Amino acid sequence: MSYLETVPSKAPTNGKDALPRLLLVDDEADLLEVIARRLRRRGFEVETAPGASEAQACLATQDFDLVLLDHNMPEMSGMELLALLRQTHSATDLPVIMLTAQSDTAHVVRALDMGANDYITKPLEFEVACARIRTQLTRKSAEKALQLSEQRYQLAGQSTNEGLWDWDLIHGRVFYSDRWKAILGLSEQDLGCHPEAWLDRVHRQDCPRLQSELEAHWNGSQPTLRSEHRILHQDGSFRWVTCSGLCQRDAQGKPLRMAGSITDITEDKVKDALTGLGNRLHFTEHLSRIIQTYRQTDQRDHPHHFAVLFLDLDRFKYVNDTLGHAAGDQLLSLLARRLKSGTRSVTLARFGGDEFAVLLEGLTTPAEAGEVAKRLQQKLSEPYSICDREVFITVSIGIAFGATDTVDVESILRDADVALYRAKHAGRARVEVFDEHTRQEVLTALALENDLRRALALGEISVHYQPQILLRENRIIGFEALARWNSATRGLVPTLEFIALAEKTGLIVPIGEWVLREACRQMRVWQLSAADARDLRISVNLSAWQLQHADIVDVVESVIAETGIAPHHLCLELTESTFFANPEAATNTLQRLKAVGVQLELDDFGTGYSSLSCLGKLPLDGLKMDCAFTAKLVLDSDDAVVSSILELADRLGLHVVAEGLETEKQVTLLSARGCKIGQGFHFAKPMPPEGVEHYLKGLK
Repeated sequence: MSYLETVPSKAPTNGKDALPRLLLVDDEADLLEVIARRLRRRGFEVETAPGASEAQACLATQDFDLVLLDHNMPEMSGMELLALLRQTHSATDLPVIMLTAQSDTAHVVRALDMGANDYITKPLEFEVACARIRTQLTRKSAEKALQLSEQRYQLAGQSTNEGLWDWDLIHGRVFYSDRWKAILGLSEQDLGCHPEAWLDRVHRQDCPRLQSELEAHWNGSQPTLRSEHRILHQDGSFRWVTCSGLCQRDAQGKPLRMAGSITDITEDKVKDALTGLGNRLHFTEHLSRIIQTYRQTDQRDHPHHFAVLFLDLDRFKYVNDTLGHAAGDQLLSLLARRLKSGTRSVTLARFGGDEFAVLLEGLTTPAEAGEVAKRLQQKLSEPYSICDREVFITVSIGIAFGATDTVDVESILRDADVALYRAKHAGRARVEVFDEHTRQEVLTALALENDLRRALALGEISVHYQPQILLRENRIIGFEALARWNSATRGLVPTLEFIALAEKTGLIVPIGEWVLREACRQMRVWQLSAADARDLRISVNLSAWQLQHADIVDVVESVIAETGIAPHHLCLELTESTFFANPEAATNTLQRLKAVGVQLELDDFGTGYSSLSCLGKLPLDGLKMDCAFTAKLVLDSDDAVVSSILELADRLGLHVVAEGLETEKQVTLLSARGCKIGQGFHFAKPMPPEGVEHYLKGLK
């Protein structure tokens, strides 16, 4: 039986200020004493052992900070003793430095693999030897301090309700406290030590925001991390947590590690404070899980449905206005109680104001939802006792059904809202169902939107160009760029239809930017290919969505720089609604665009929200007269509106571009009245790029 199996009591460990204790093991007696003496002079306490058995006896009864172990010994080799040591002492607890001849390279490698901390070659270079000893002792001290710190950290974590975490950013390892794991229903062994164990559990909708908040703290733009996000619980639900953290940085400000905590705030996050019902967030999260469950369930033999009911109190504002908001709050609380008592095993929520939602699951027929709605109407319409008086209220209800083909949460909520709108406007106190006809209309619009989203990537969006002519000289000065969508499945989609859809969905921003870039690129090609075209301008429509984007000026500057077009050869056309929805912001953006050097024109003038007082303050170059006005000239040569627009533009120092010119009469009348520029079928229809090239050749 070896000494490792029967360890007697050891001598007390040295105190805090004691010298480092070394055990020097070497079978060469003279060398042993020389080395020991020199080490003692350098401030080490040294115990010597001439062989393995003596070393075993020392280690069995005393504590040492480090062992210096000779490789070649007759009774038991240093390697064999090292193997025994590593069975009971880790490299941190008891560092071992091997003493070996310079030629023993293979043995050095083997010793390191077996757990040696370092090696020193013979004959010893004493200064190097001392440095290596101190390095190992310093490392041991640091690792021990770290272990103690982690123990204290764990103890602190056990005493708080918050889940603690400590992220080593250099090595990509995270310590999670037991409480952190418990918040998510995990056991101590359920989680690894990598960041992905946390980040992969974050709700996909919250991931980009959390990543942005982390990066903002890492790069120093935010002094601390504070984030609210959802994280997956072991039971499959998501819990809301508040995550706080702070970075430790090096001298250059680079983050080294980050520590913080998470707190479960689910209860506060998903409950309506007034009624005690769930809130919109709680409802939508539960509805999302239900939709996912139904998608994964084969219901061909026994189909089930679920339904969302939107409830809205009729004339609730009258209660607030006559009895006060406190009475209104009391009414909402009483109504919520009735909802709870009148519906069993359903999900209820208050969405805000006087709007409530009910989620019915496991319906075998859609008619069941209608029956529930009628029972609710009857129960909720019974009188309420508020402020010592009876108050009567009626409820309008909209119903939307879901099944395995339900698209998403927002779709069914939107459908229920549409049905509720119908109920409210059909006389109140009604129940309306989102029907198949309306559903098909929505699906058709959704399919069109999806096709439009793919159109840019598939190259289905193109630009056509319509010439703009100086009327008196009958000379071309440029083109207006007009987007066209030639769908592979739908054919040529009417421009007004897809532009309206793009405006509604926000797709007008990427489409508009692409058209701007492509039109400028194409115009520059024409300018460089023909001397007659070098002064032509290109007019491009800029939507209200684009103008509201903070980076629109940067986009325009980028396009100019990339394409090489001169700023004054680019004209941006903007609608009146773009300006007058927010005059101050619009004016500021236009002034910045004007500083770039582009031209600005007000499109469809006279058909929108014109405010003449604002018009004179905008940095415009011209107005575009809508074709609705130019068409009148065919019947009335002295149309007063046309004359007024031209006179107003002249007083403001603006040129006028007349749209929709189809006859020589219109051209003659407008030219005579001072209209400078015109465009329309009389000159040419919008053309693809190859058509423009033929058109320009024809002009020569």
